[in-house]
Amino acid sequence: MNSRQRAEEFTRFVGLELKGAITARGYKATQVATEINRSPAAFNRWLNGKVEIPMTVLCEACEFIDVDPKAIVEIAYDRVAVAYGERNGSKYEAEEVAETLEPVSQINAAFPKHLSAVPDSVAAYKNDGTHLEFEGRD
Repeated sequence: MNSRQRAEEFTRFVGLELKGAITARGYKATQVATEINRSPAAFNRWLNGKVEIPMTVLCEACEFIDVDPKAIVEIAYDRVAVAYGERNGSKYEAEEVAETLEPVSQINAAFPKHLSAVPDSVAAYKNDGTHLEFEGRD
């Protein structure tokens, strides 16, 4: 995977993480889009990773739902590293991922208001026997 492909996946993960944060905070995507004066259709495309989300939109949405945009970006980049390996090509084994990237606990720490279960829009991991792969859900 080249750096452009990694960057495209990263921006997709940013949208998915924001989508999960919106859900975890009890909002609907259309509500957030309306509040930040964005088209609900365009906002939905950004959240689902169909097109790259502008940083201004990320910031506006995060401020509206009261989430630090840095948390969204950090978790999204961690997902890139787990799914595709580090920039140097090294991959994570299942045990390493459990220790270094605990998605549910990271999400709970980033969005503490209420999160009884990880929403469907937040990514899940599976073990294929060699390494963990990212399995995105819309």
